[in-house]
Amino acid sequence: MPLVSAPVGVYVRVDHPLASRGQLGWRDLETWPIVAMRSGTVLWEMLHRHVARPDIVVEAMSARTVKVMVGEGAGLGILARFDTSADIHDLAWLPLRDGQPVTLCLSQRQDSQPSRAALIVRRLVQAKAGELSGHMT
Repeated sequence: MPLVSAPVGVYVRVDHPLASRGQLGWRDLETWPIVAMRSGTVLWEMLHRHVARPDIVVEAMSARTVKVMVGEGAGLGILARFDTSADIHDLAWLPLRDGQPVTLCLSQRQDSQPSRAALIVRRLVQAKAGELSGHMT
């Protein structure tokens, strides 16, 4: 069952040449160093599906690390718009016009109904995600 979804985009420093654009496409990323989530993540797979040879300079274990590295000038950061690092400043987020949103889901067997606990978890995750992103889908 879908809990929340968020658009995928690119974090850049506010002084980066791409920061003034309203949005980007995957092709815009081909010539820039990229800070990416580690191999095996949805965002890693999405990046490699759309950019033939991404110049990955850092593989991060968390969205926070991606944003810290972007802030330090390591490259562009590819992330979904779940804002969990409000204390990292001077970054701009640019949506990818041809990017698919990332959806967080709670899985269950097809032949069962969600338990009371699963329904509570879904409600709590949706509330927190809405709080962090400023909107909920």
